[in-house]
Amino acid sequence: MMELESDYYLAWAIYLLAVLTAQIVVWRLVLHVRFVELRSILQVCSLALFITPVRLDPTQNYWVPAFIAALMDGLNDGVDALLNRFVPVLFVMTGLLIASFILKLIMRKNKSR
Repeated sequence: MMELESDYYLAWAIYLLAVLTAQIVVWRLVLHVRFVELRSILQVCSLALFITPVRLDPTQNYWVPAFIAALMDGLNDGVDALLNRFVPVLFVMTGLLIASFILKLIMRKNKSR
């Protein structure tokens, strides 16, 4: 059990490092987008897609990336299962988009002073 748990945390650390790398790649790709708002929306949505976790199984205390769980459930159990697993991603996306919008408003107010 102890070895499994250390592997679990190591896998999450490696995954988060890969997400950081993917975010740098997304950032470089969206640099060429003219609209700043669209750039930030794409960046925030990709971050939410990659970092949102869901429980692997309700009886266990292991978490997995939601988009991977959604894909696996969609392949195994159909579209309804995919949509059920994707709901947390949509909540996180909405929250991050609202936070990004509020942060941009605050930054614009401070810039105009």
